[in-house]
Amino acid sequence: MSANGDFSESEKLAGSQTSTSLSFVSPSAGQVDLTEIDGGLHMLLERSRGSLNSCKEAVVFLKSRAKVEEDYGRALQKAAQQTVRLMDNGSRTSSGMSTQQAAWQRLVE
Repeated sequence: MSANGDFSESEKLAGSQTSTSLSFVSPSAGQVDLTEIDGGLHMLLERSRGSLNSCKEAVVFLKSRAKVEEDYGRALQKAAQQTVRLMDNGSRTSSGMSTQQAAWQRLVE
């Protein structure tokens, strides 16, 4: 910076390169640099907030789905255990175990 407060050409050029490297979108065929338009940063902030809210909604959904799947898995285990108990009380062959019971126990294990 000179004594009168003006920037030299090299300082202006360095400043313009810095601002270009900090832009969010490289303007090319038909694209607009949102940091260069009025309200552009506000628009980016609002989009970021919207994306954050979408992510939070996805987390809530996935946690809810995980709980449903855990409950379903427990219910299946309970049903399998009840079936094994019913088979224990059912008919047996000379080997002491029905063929259905043997297959079911292998499946459960």
